[in-house]
Amino acid sequence: SFAAFAYLGSRDKQIDTLDDLAGVGRKFPAVALVVAVFMFSLTGLPPLAGFWGKFALFSGAVKVGLAGSESVKLSNWFIVLSIVGVLNAAVSAAYYLRIIGVMYFRESSTSAARGEGGAGARMAAFACALLVMAVGALGGEPPLATGG
Repeated sequence: SFAAFAYLGSRDKQIDTLDDLAGVGRKFPAVALVVAVFMFSLTGLPPLAGFWGKFALFSGAVKVGLAGSESVKLSNWFIVLSIVGVLNAAVSAAYYLRIIGVMYFRESSTSAARGEGGAGARMAAFACALLVMAVGALGGEPPLATGG
C-alpha cells in the first residue's frame, strides 16, 4: 500500500489524506486495483493472504483455548480474545473498504494524485500485489517455501 501511495504522490505533494485518493480509480486504474487488492487482503477476504493470516491467528487461539491448560481461566481468555479479534476485524473492514469507495466512487476535487512517484514504487506495488494473491491462492503457504 505504501509503495502505491508513494507512486501516486510526488516530491511536492504526498498522499496524506483520504481525500487525496478521490478519483484515483479513474485516473490510475491499475494502481487503484493494486490498492484495492491490498485493502481486501487487510479486510481478510478470501482468497487473499490477509484471510489466511487472520484465519491462522484466530484458529490458533481457539485451539489453545479449547485444548485447555493448567488454568481454565487462561484458556478461556484465548476464546474471548478470538471473539474480540473477529469483531475488531469486522469493524476494521469498514475503514479498509472506505478507501476503495473513495478511489472509485468519489470525484477528485483536487489533483493530489499525480503518479510521479517513479517506476520503482509502481513496480514494488505490483510485485507485492502479486505476492498477496499468490500466497492467498496457495492457501497461506508462501510461494517460495520449501516443504517442512
